Amino acid sequence: MGLFDKFKKEKKQIQAAAESRPKVFEDEFSEVQTGLISLCMELIRIKVDKVFAYCSIEDNSQAFNAFFEKDGKILKNNQVGASMETVNDFLRLGNSDLDKLREICATYGKPVPRQIKMVYDANTHGYDARISYDSLLDEGKSAGKAFMEWRNEVENKNQAEDRF
Repeated sequence: MGLFDKFKKEKKQIQAAAESRPKVFEDEFSEVQTGLISLCMELIRIKVDKVFAYCSIEDNSQAFNAFFEKDGKILKNNQVGASMETVNDFLRLGNSDLDKLREICATYGKPVPRQIKMVYDANTHGYDARISYDSLLDEGKSAGKAFMEWRNEVENKNQAEDRF
């Protein structure tokens, strides 16, 4: 058995062990986050550098939205080559994934995050998420306002970097 064959065998053993163990909260939570980023990637019809996905989950409301970065410029959903019908389906499907997050948290007795800001770097395949359990309502904000603030923050940061 060659070195490469041994490596392939070990990899299969690791995969089999991972598949045989029961899922835990983190696994299921991460699967939904991965699904939301995949949904964003399915929406776009152009190559982008980064995907920014936003989730707001309050007691009586929830919202999902995203924006994108290409060559340092921020693009809205209607600027990535998708039809308005596709964008509406995208937002609806993202919202239904938030229902899954609620269910997962309830199943495991975990608190439901109020905000999730996910950033996926399409060039490096890097991923980062900021999760907050503070209610937007306590800050007097709507999900739409919080999303716009985040988009503006990223856009302003990119513009500042362009100046230097």
